[in-house]
Amino acid sequence: MTQNPQIMALIALVAAALVLVFARLVLVPSPMSQRIRKIRVQADTAAPQVAATGNRPMPHVAARIEGIGARLRILPPDMAKRLRQAGFSKRLSPARYLVLKLLMPIVFFPLVLAYSELVLGARVAPSPLALASAGIAALAFWAPDLLIKNATLRRKKRIDRGWPDALDLMHLCINAGMGLEAALAKVAQEIRPSYPDIADELILTSTELTYLQERRRALENLSDRTDIPSVREAVTTLVQSERYGTALGSALQTLARQSRARRLAAAEKKAATLPPKLTVPMIAFFLPALFVVIAAPAIIRLAGLE
Repeated sequence: MTQNPQIMALIALVAAALVLVFARLVLVPSPMSQRIRKIRVQADTAAPQVAATGNRPMPHVAARIEGIGARLRILPPDMAKRLRQAGFSKRLSPARYLVLKLLMPIVFFPLVLAYSELVLGARVAPSPLALASAGIAALAFWAPDLLIKNATLRRKKRIDRGWPDALDLMHLCINAGMGLEAALAKVAQEIRPSYPDIADELILTSTELTYLQERRRALENLSDRTDIPSVREAVTTLVQSERYGTALGSALQTLARQSRARRLAAAEKKAATLPPKLTVPMIAFFLPALFVVIAAPAIIRLAGLE
């Protein structure tokens, strides 16, 4: 079967576009240096609108792309927050997310069409192949949203699992006489091998506490980035301690105990729902096989097939 030169040329163009996009994603500056530079701008100028574009390369182009996405209603207004919660803010901005979302159908359509022609071209008419390829390309338009949603859920589970340990370490550091910034930095250093997501959030919070004028805002940013009830409770406790000067060590210890109790209750609840969930698989798969094993010898003997 001869290959269509137009499809091959389109695939070459798509491959070149992918190379350029990935090269752009790889050659960006360090994300931590971008974040620190943004915080410094906030502390020096107290102008959030300037700092909002200070951590992105080519801010005017990015702002224009985001404006187009907002007008077309394909870029949610809280996309930056979603990317932070998913842990993608280091490599993805809302503008890059929009470009990636628009590129997915363009990339998948020629690839799926070329593969379908190479495999099924001799047995299926071109029109159904084109329609099927267009359908798969349309589904690829929502692939980045699904990826971000799944990554957010997995990251929240990882943070929630290790948060009691982080609170215990913070309790020990504060009782040892460390300040809040030093305690967060030390806990981030010690907990990174086990929970790198928590370490990233704590080191970023420690940096914001150093550079931001309002310490309360730095702690609230931690709650916004994670969106986890246990983290929100700890942030509320830290804010009240900063405001009223209350003892922080015992409060952190209590929060760690409550977080472990909540996690144990969630595990017990999940275990309690297992028997109803296993009923249908047992009836559909286990019991028929068991009946066959038990009744097959008797049926064979009665039928005289021995």
